[in-house]
This record gives sequence, structure tokens and C-alpha cells, in this order.
Amino acid sequence: MHQPEIPGQADNGRRRIVTAALVTVLVVGTLLVGVLFFGGRGRQPWNALGVHPTPAPATTSALEGSPAAQSDNESVTAEQRRSPSGQATRAIGAACDGTPLAAPAASDLAAVVTEVARQHGATVTVSWLDPAQGIVTVGELTNLPAWSTAKVPLALAVIANGDGEALRPTILAALSSSSNEAADTLWQSLGPDDQIRSQAVTALFRQAGDQVTTVPAQQLLPPYSVFGQTQWSTAAQLEFLQTMPCLTGAGQVMADMAAVVAAQRWGLGTKDNAIFKGGWGPSAGGGQMVRQFGWYTDHDGVAVPVAIAIQSNSFDAGVAVMNDLATALG
Repeated sequence: MHQPEIPGQADNGRRRIVTAALVTVLVVGTLLVGVLFFGGRGRQPWNALGVHPTPAPATTSALEGSPAAQSDNESVTAEQRRSPSGQATRAIGAACDGTPLAAPAASDLAAVVTEVARQHGATVTVSWLDPAQGIVTVGELTNLPAWSTAKVPLALAVIANGDGEALRPTILAALSSSSNEAADTLWQSLGPDDQIRSQAVTALFRQAGDQVTTVPAQQLLPPYSVFGQTQWSTAAQLEFLQTMPCLTGAGQVMADMAAVVAAQRWGLGTKDNAIFKGGWGPSAGGGQMVRQFGWYTDHDGVAVPVAIAIQSNSFDAGVAVMNDLATALG
């Protein structure tokens, strides 16, 4: 016999069903939002220098287009890194791939460089990036043959020429242990004569946005290499560091620069996560020139680009100056 429906019983049943459905929708929705939010946070991209890129401000166009195009624009845009209280603490710029770049931590680096040079009786030129002012250079050296720092653009030119894979071990030897034999093999691979080879490496400089640095077409100081006598200022090296991560083969070259052998890990090589190349040779006026350029990571995890050239009485004396300067960078 059909039971009579109690007044309100059907309505109560429907309300319970609707309530349960709404609770289910809210729980599922909350879970989906959590997965999307926290899952996305774990997939931030890493760039060539091993740090998270800092997005450029919306008004910045410096990261658009090729490195050559960037050279016609302002290549670094400063923003302010802020302390937890909201107060601006330091300016942060960016390389072509978005890598955050900062100045050395030393509060008055110009005075520090001058004092280190005075203490050692050496002539020193140092360039670094101040995102608020651009590239800052302190020092008096004007005759600046690249020596083995030129092996970096040489390696990139070889890769651009299509021989990066075939000569991969040779590139590693030229950059990690500064092998002159390996570098000569790279140089020879670029063409049948020094004129064509010099044009190939000079073209790499132009691609990087450097319209000034030019590789000589003949041996200027026998028995030293042609490319090692390239006049390459520390300021131009700083500009090169800013555009280098966007060049073809930069990842391979930078990995090799991070693998410098222990015997050559002085100066910048003593800094955290250093990616660098050194070079040295006799100075025209006597003594030795010792050079290094590259990046290291500061205490905030930001890449710091620096280029240093030292003219001293001997190689060992130049290394001592380089070590003191590296310490003074902060």
C-alpha cells in the first residue's frame, strides 16, 4: 500500500541532495586551483647562468630581437631589488636572456681598485656593471691585447661556423685548460688563411653587438697567436658578457668556462659559481699582462659580470693582484 507522503519530506530530501552537490563542487574546485598554482610554481625556467630570469619591466624592449639589434638600444634596464621592509637596496639589470645582473657588492669599488693597484705597484683596469649607470671602468690601461680571453669568441665563431660538435673536445681544452694547441686547431678550422679566419671571429663580435673590436689579419707579435693580439677593452668585454648568453653555442661555451682546471682557478676562479676565462702574456712595455673576465654569483644569488686587466712585473705578481681584487669585489 502506498505510504502517504509526509508534508515537507520531499523538499528536505531535495535540499540535502543540492547541498551535497555544492560541497562536492567546492572541494574539487579548491583542489584544482591548488594543483594549478603550486604545480606552476615548481616549473620556473632556468637560464644559461643557472639562475631564474627576472622578467623585464613592461616598458623595456632591450631583450627583444637579436643581440645585434640590442646593441642599438639600451641593453640593460635597471630595476630595484627591495628589502622585506620595502626599501630599495640595490639596482638589478638583465642580460639578453633575462639573467639578473648586479654590480659587485663593494660599496666604493673604484677606490678599492685604486688602493689594490697602489699596494702592488701595478697598473689595473676593471670594468663592471652598475645597472643604474651602465658599464663603469676604472683604470689607465689602454694597450689591451686579449691574450687567451679571445678563446671565448674564437670558440663561439667555430660553433657558428658549424664545427661545434666535431671540435667539441678541442673547444673544451681551449677554454678549460687554455690549451694553445687546441686554440690553434680551432683557428685553423675557420678558413684557409688568417685573413678569412680573422673575418670569422670579427663577425662573431659584430653579431654580439660589438662594432669596434676587430681581430688582426696577421701575426702582430711572433710567436704568439693572431687572435690573442686582438685589442679587447674591459668595457667591451662587459658588453660581450651581456649579449653572450643569446649567441649560438653559448650554453656549451659557458659550461666549458665553468670547468676551468684547478691550476687556473685564481682571481675570479675563487668566487662562487664562476664562469670565466683568463689570459696572460708579455706587455709591450715590459712585465706581464694578466686578464680575466666572466661572471660569478653573489650572496643574493645574482650573477655579477666583471672584466679585469693587470699589468705587473711578472705573472705571479699579476695573479696576486687578481686574487686581491677578487676578494675586494665582495
